[in-house]
Amino acid sequence: MALRAAWRRFPGGVYLLWYPVERRASIDRLELDLKNRGLRDVLRVQLSVDQPEGDGMRASGMILVNPPWTLEPRLRVVLQFLVANQAREG
Repeated sequence: MALRAAWRRFPGGVYLLWYPVERRASIDRLELDLKNRGLRDVLRVQLSVDQPEGDGMRASGMILVNPPWTLEPRLRVVLQFLVANQAREG
C-alpha cells in the first residue's frame, strides 16, 4: 500500500486516506493492519448522514496518520454540526 511506503520513507509526515464505507469490517482490518505495521498516531473519522447499514456507499471516512494534535477536538465539533444539519429524517 502506498500509504505504508510513504510513511516508511517519511514517518513524521501527515497522511490522509479517504475511503468509502461499504463494508465496515474491511475498514476495521485496514486500520488494524496500519497499526500492526508500526503506524501509531492513527485517527479514523467517519461520517454517515443515512442509515449506516445496507448495500452501497452509506458513509465516507478518512484515516489520518500523524494528525495535528488540535485536529481531533475540532473535527468533533464540525462532525456534530454536519450530522445535525445533514442527517436525513428518521
